[in-house]
Amino acid sequence: MAVLTTVKLKLGGGKQELPLSELIPVAGIADLVRVLEDFSRSL
Repeated sequence: MAVLTTVKLKLGGGKQELPLSELIPVAGIADLVRVLEDFSRSL
């Protein structure tokens, strides 16, 4: 979550920036976290 919060995307021609965590649906974030946890366990 920390990475998704720190990555900022410019919108509206750079007039506004939003963290990636606000642009990805909650279900998508949950899926991403699950995949990354599974990957880290396999290392």
